[in-house]
Amino acid sequence: MAETEYDEKLYNKLIEKYKDYIDTIDKLYNIKPEFIEDLYTNINALIKKYKMLPCFFINTIALFIQEDPSAIKSYWTIIELLMKEHIPEIGFIALEYPDNLKTLLKKNYKKNLTCAKKIKIQGKQEKILAPFPERSIEFHLLNDDVDFLKEKSKKVDESTLSKCCQFGAITCYNYLKSIGCKPSSNNVSAAIAGKNKEIIMDVLNNIETKDGLWLQYQ
Repeated sequence: MAETEYDEKLYNKLIEKYKDYIDTIDKLYNIKPEFIEDLYTNINALIKKYKMLPCFFINTIALFIQEDPSAIKSYWTIIELLMKEHIPEIGFIALEYPDNLKTLLKKNYKKNLTCAKKIKIQGKQEKILAPFPERSIEFHLLNDDVDFLKEKSKKVDESTLSKCCQFGAITCYNYLKSIGCKPSSNNVSAAIAGKNKEIIMDVLNNIETKDGLWLQYQ
């Protein structure tokens, strides 16, 4: 089987296998208050089915809020449900990113993320999760701004490559590869979330041993 055909089949297999994951991420991105309960049920099902870390969804919400701060109440409801049910698994990992969400979490969940005094998300509180500042690398990756990245990144940056996969920033992704970044199997889930077929195919093409992926994603 030709390499391209092999990767195309694996790509199709991944998209088909993880349709529930992709659909849930889409619904989370386009969150609607009236469907929060069903959305959380889907998120919880994914956590159990794929043995995912709950903090993955908190970090994903953190990214989505940057694009739609007006949905903070709906997103915060999901976060509170995750905190209530998965505190042991979340630990302090959820407090690593981003700074604004970390501030809000610390105000609501203090020592060991034990539920403390609640702060209503209203008035000025809603502004605590403002969009990515224009100087941030996330803002420029959202816009696939490779010129900014060329000024910012003169050396190999594996973490930024992962963000390119997640944002579907193909131009920035290709630039990082040109300066030495190498995709790995660790980038597969981020690439699926970003849903850029060119990135997904390239990640698959650059994994040295792909036979294991057939077993992993069956």
